[in-house]
Amino acid sequence: MVMRAKYYQLIGLLRRLFSGDRFVSFLDMSMLCAPFLGCKFNWLQRARIRCILRHRDKYNRRYLKRVTRQKMTCGDCELDAQQIEAVAACEDAQLVLASAGSGKTMSLLAKIEYLNQQLEIPAEQILVISFTQKTVLELEERCSVKNVEIRTFHGLGNNILRFVTDDSLDSKQLIGKNDTSRFLRRFCEYLVKHDADFARDVVDFILFFYSAPLSPAQPSSHSARISYNRLYLRRALCSSPDESIRSKDEQLIANWLFLYNIPYSYQREILNTGYKPSFTLELPQKIYLDYFYVNQKGHSMYGTQYLRDMKWRINYHRRNNTPLISLPSWR
Repeated sequence: MVMRAKYYQLIGLLRRLFSGDRFVSFLDMSMLCAPFLGCKFNWLQRARIRCILRHRDKYNRRYLKRVTRQKMTCGDCELDAQQIEAVAACEDAQLVLASAGSGKTMSLLAKIEYLNQQLEIPAEQILVISFTQKTVLELEERCSVKNVEIRTFHGLGNNILRFVTDDSLDSKQLIGKNDTSRFLRRFCEYLVKHDADFARDVVDFILFFYSAPLSPAQPSSHSARISYNRLYLRRALCSSPDESIRSKDEQLIANWLFLYNIPYSYQREILNTGYKPSFTLELPQKIYLDYFYVNQKGHSMYGTQYLRDMKWRINYHRRNNTPLISLPSWR
């Protein structure tokens, strides 16, 4: 019974809304359908809601078609059909794209009048924001609706700060880059000490995914950046300053082994065979870990010679009965 009462209430509201000359926006529908949002619908109820939404779309198209055939003026100027559609379509979000001098400002002024006079929205609830002070002054001079708040983005932010604080902002200055860096550093340090999940994410980011940005003093050519990346970024945590890891993936493996206190050596040759596995885990029984650049189909970007070498490595451990962890790149 409660569900049926809510449904009839919704139909009644829609009927009253459709009978007038009002554009039905998504916000209107959200408010009208709010009693249903927490309910589970059966197939019939879902069909009824879809029918209502289709009815809304048809009504909106008919309404815009009818309204654009009428005349609408702003001051002494008459709006064209596209401007009238931009004024009358009261959706939650609208994007009006037009070249300079095509009448966007006039359309905005007409929109303010439409909201205030046709939709009876109080002027105190209308906010107009612009990028420049020049545009704000022009809108204030040409707007026929009184008590509309017209500000720049910075002016709005300053007004909000004045509203939430009792201190005078006239003597204050915007914080600089160094102040911002200090604040972020202190805030991050606080979160690291008091939020275990945040601390874990920071550690993972620094150890596994951090790439040091090049400063303007660093070489800017493409080849120089590649060399810098190989020499600086591809060092594992426990590698010596002169040792670098061949790839980023192997760096992640080396860092993981280091974090879990698993001793290893990188690219150590086995018994003068010329074979250097990616990692040798220095455990009571040595375990070898080889990283292979192959996809799920067993193909490699390095060609058939690389695949033959990979097969030889695997067979070597089979012949000598030595433990091998084969880790293809796709895994």
